[in-house]
Order: sequence, then structure tokens, then C-alpha cells
Amino acid sequence: MRLPSLLPVLLCVPLALTGCMQSSKDRYIADYQPLNDRLVTVNGKLVKTLNTPSSPDRLASELTPLSGELNRLSRQISGLDTPEDLRQESDALSRTLARTGSGADRAASAARAAHRRDLLAATKRLADEVNRGIRQADRLARAAG
Repeated sequence: MRLPSLLPVLLCVPLALTGCMQSSKDRYIADYQPLNDRLVTVNGKLVKTLNTPSSPDRLASELTPLSGELNRLSRQISGLDTPEDLRQESDALSRTLARTGSGADRAASAARAAHRRDLLAATKRLADEVNRGIRQADRLARAAG
């Protein structure tokens, strides 16, 4: 009469094995997806901030948290268990996000210091880095399938 008590356990075994059968690429994609969603949001805010005329103080106050978020995303993406076939694209994206975060920080510093020429140069470089990051994220998405 032990058979009925073993039935629920036997039904759970295939479900447990299904999780174990997931490829490293599938696990990476599942872990990366929420980070990508945040990256899309941050990039959207950066583009809006760079394209909206505002005072230097406001620009600095908007860029500072975005810089921090980009740096967090860079660290989190580089901390993922990346499959070998996605490592190059993932590492490139992580480096680009770190550079973009630094660029946002430089632009915020120039805005706070009211150095107009430095601010113009920093925002131009930042726009270039944002575009590079968007292209890198797209390359990673295509490589991941």
C-alpha cells in the first residue's frame, strides 16, 4: 500500500529534472533578461535627458543616478555565469556600460562646475557611448538567439 504515497514523489521527479536540463545559455538568458529590461529603461532616460534642454543643475541631478545605475548594470552583467559563446559580447557590453556610466558622471561633474565647453564635450561623448551600448546590447541579443 506504499504505492499511493510514492506517486506524488514520482510525479515531481520529471519536473525537477526539467530544471536541471536547462542549458547554460538558457540560464544566462533568463538571468540577463531583467538586466536588459533595466538597461532599456536607463538608455531611454539617458536619451531623453540628453535631448531635453535643461539647466546645468538639473542635468547633473538627472545624470548622477543614471551613472550609478549603469555602473551597477555593468557589474551585474559581468557577474553573470556567461556561456563561452556569449562571453565576448557580454564582456563588451559590460565594458561599454562602465564607460557610459563614467561618461555620465563626467558630464554631471562638468554641469555642476558650469564648464560649458567641458559639458558639451562630455555630453557628446556620452551620446556616443549610449549609442555604442545600444549596439552592444543588440549584438548580445542576436548572439543569444
